[in-house]
Amino acid sequence: MRSRLPIYLLALVTLFACDCGPLRATTYCLSFKKLGLSPGERLFKFDLHITSGIVVGLPHVPLDWQIVIDNEANWMPEVSGNAIHETADLEEREFETDFIRLDSIPHYLVKSGMPKNMAVTGSMELSDGTAKRVLTLSDRNIALAPRHGCGRN
Repeated sequence: MRSRLPIYLLALVTLFACDCGPLRATTYCLSFKKLGLSPGERLFKFDLHITSGIVVGLPHVPLDWQIVIDNEANWMPEVSGNAIHETADLEEREFETDFIRLDSIPHYLVKSGMPKNMAVTGSMELSDGTAKRVLTLSDRNIALAPRHGCGRN
């Protein structure tokens, strides 16, 4: 029994020291880019659809907003929100960086057939006070940066 103790200790130390990277989810910060907002345009509503990820945080929840997170077990959550009053509409600087935190899909689910790469689509509704428009979001407008690269912490 005594001769097996070093083996058990080595196995235990290896287990705790292991950075089982592929098994752990990576946290990403979702930011927006190249939105092409006109002067005075503000965000008053958004609708996002995520594939191969889950929502793990909203770093800055704006005052006077209603936000709904449907964090489905199928790793395809939806997040939507709208300003309750027009005075709560957001300027671009208030939502463009580190808007939502997402975890990637774990490695074992990718092996089971789920898509490996996280994707985000959706839309934003914008207003300059007189006219409203809908901006359809794609990979061109969305940046996913690993948590350590977020603009705000």
